[in-house]
Amino acid sequence: MNTNNYRKPLAEQQLSFLRNIQRILNEGSFVSTYKFALLHTLADLSIIKGDDSGAPLALTSDDLATQFLYLYARQTKPFPGTNAQILKQNTGGQAAIINHISEAAVAYGGNAIRPEREPALISSIDATIRKMPLWKLQRVGDEVLDHLYENTNEYTCRSIVLKPGVAFCFRTFYEFITAMIQQHWTTYVRKYNVDVIGENVDLKEFLFGTKRSNLTPLRQSLYDIQKGRCFYTNQPLHGTGEVDHFIPWSRYPSDLGHNFVLASTTANRHKSNHIAAEEHLERWTQFHLEHSTELEKVFDQFKFRYSLENSLQIAQWAYNHVYQAKAQVWIKSKSLRRITSQWQPILNQAFQNLELDDY
Repeated sequence: MNTNNYRKPLAEQQLSFLRNIQRILNEGSFVSTYKFALLHTLADLSIIKGDDSGAPLALTSDDLATQFLYLYARQTKPFPGTNAQILKQNTGGQAAIINHISEAAVAYGGNAIRPEREPALISSIDATIRKMPLWKLQRVGDEVLDHLYENTNEYTCRSIVLKPGVAFCFRTFYEFITAMIQQHWTTYVRKYNVDVIGENVDLKEFLFGTKRSNLTPLRQSLYDIQKGRCFYTNQPLHGTGEVDHFIPWSRYPSDLGHNFVLASTTANRHKSNHIAAEEHLERWTQFHLEHSTELEKVFDQFKFRYSLENSLQIAQWAYNHVYQAKAQVWIKSKSLRRITSQWQPILNQAFQNLELDDY
């Protein structure tokens, strides 16, 4: 697709987009959490597969199903203190997708489910999405907003196309939109599980927080590959170090294997939720170029999902987001400085290297 034929939406159009998202969340009918998951999925895939040109974005129902799996997988674990009870996400019985994922997760022993190895699971999620939320998401009362994609209402349709400007808006307002979705989603789950979880529980952390993956095996492997040195300072680690999200979880919740590095406790604390400076970005891209084979063996061995292409897409979005805001990046210790344009050629080169590896 020639993205030069499209323009970024005007400020008024962006505001209209946000109003419509709010209308879906505030006025829509919710008998399960599927609509929240679908809206979140569209935002997530806009980061992974979209760009900032304002162009339409084609998505298959398989794309949607795979992202649904990632969202719900963290939520199929029993809620602490409930005698192994999984929280309800439906007004009636448990949501079908929750049941399917919970059954499949048994074989993974708490690790992330690998969608490429579970075609039957993806197919069942796919069918549920096409039957349930896909053609109902944009209905508000008797009105169909139809601003995200065309509502064909055809169960056999296995793809949608986000309209011009939609992916751009999801990317521009990603953190704001997903925070709204998660708040409404959390409120819904609390409402239908109040007898189980009580009132004074950080339910949002359980549903969307970072403590879902067992990172112990990854810590030792990264320690060996990094030769016992902190990724950011290159100094010897005292102790085992801490596994850090290179692109902070608060920016984009990615548990893809390539997003993890091993850092000292001090560096990890200082970096916090900041985007790392360009020199760290360059080291990160080089690290995955030089150690791609051994890292992927580790990810496969411990059943971590991974995609270097998706990780690079997420990084490109995150750095561009900071660059457009003229914000600061983390260098070391407590030192920050304004981001420069140097991140662009670094990631461009990384994408070129990835394409060469595919041949």
